[in-house]
Amino acid sequence: MLGNNKKQLSVESISNLGILIFVLVYLAAAQLYPSGFIWTKQYWCDILNAQQVRFLAITGHFVLCLSLALFFYRFAQNLGSTIQWTSIIQNSGILSMVSAFFIFTQYHDFFISFSSVIALPALLGIGLALRQNQVKHLLNMGYLCVILFVVNNVVYYSEFGINYLPLIQKVTFVITLIWVFMANRYLISLKKQS
Repeated sequence: MLGNNKKQLSVESISNLGILIFVLVYLAAAQLYPSGFIWTKQYWCDILNAQQVRFLAITGHFVLCLSLALFFYRFAQNLGSTIQWTSIIQNSGILSMVSAFFIFTQYHDFFISFSSVIALPALLGIGLALRQNQVKHLLNMGYLCVILFVVNNVVYYSEFGINYLPLIQKVTFVITLIWVFMANRYLISLKKQS
C-alpha cells in the first residue's frame, strides 16, 4: 500500500509529460522516416502516412491529442470565468482534439479544418480567462500562436509562399506546444499557492 506522503502527478504534469513524449516519439519517427525526413520540406502529417513509422507516429499523435484534451479540461476547471465558459472551453477543446486525432485518415483536410474551427470557442475562452486573470506573458504568447495559425491558413489556402509552409507549420507547432507547456506550469503554480 502506498503511503499518504507520496506525491501524485497532477493532470497538468501528465499533460506536459504527454507533450514531451510526443516530441520524443516524433523525433524518433523522423529519424526512422524512409529516405530521411526533410524538416523544411515535409509536413508533420507526412510522418503519419509513412508505412514504416505509421504506428509509432499515430501513437505519438494520440498521446499529443490526449495531452491537449487534458489541458483544455484542466485549464477550464482552474481559470474558466463562468460555468458557461468552463463548459465551452472543455467541450470545444476536447471535441477539437478528438477530431484532430483523425488527421492520419484519408479525411485529413476535413479533420484539420473541423478541429481548427471547433477549437475557436475554446481558444477565445482561454484568451478571456488569461486577460481577466492578468496573465500577460501567456496572453501575449497566445496572441502569437493565433497569428501563426492565421499565417498557416492564409498560406495553405492562398498557396502564396506555399514552399515555406512546412517550416511555418513546425514553428507554429513548437511555439504552441511551448505555450501549452507554460500554461500547464502556470496552473501547477496556482495549485501550490492555494
